[in-house]
Amino acid sequence: MSFLDNITQSLKQGFSSIFEKRRLERERQESLQRQFAEEEKRAFDIAFKQQIKKVAMIKAQRDAAQLSGIAKLRAVNKVENLNNPQPQLPALQKLRDLTERNIARREVNLERTKKLKEASDQMKQQKDMERQMKRGLPRKPFGGL
Repeated sequence: MSFLDNITQSLKQGFSSIFEKRRLERERQESLQRQFAEEEKRAFDIAFKQQIKKVAMIKAQRDAAQLSGIAKLRAVNKVENLNNPQPQLPALQKLRDLTERNIARREVNLERTKKLKEASDQMKQQKDMERQMKRGLPRKPFGGL
């Protein structure tokens, strides 16, 4: 029995090692296929973006040649922007800049509102003083002492 157990044990180990090698090879092959597909998609996206940029450039140049007035200025500006792209800021950086500008604008508006309120209060007091001056002394009611 011991001899048969050893043979079956060695066969099991041999088969399991063969199956394990096949499984590892299959996983490696699938991983390589995924990497290849990702690289292929990335290359396609880059080529697609270049083609879109080329089409936009041609359309902007055509518009710049055909249009007039403000539309022509916009088209010329678009051509310049496509020729000399500005570095793109990350979305959070754009949001941060926008928030800072809004906060600064709000503070300026609050200061301006405060000054306008003070000026209107002063004008109101001056009008009240002028009314009192026009009226003269306060009148005594009839029969009052």
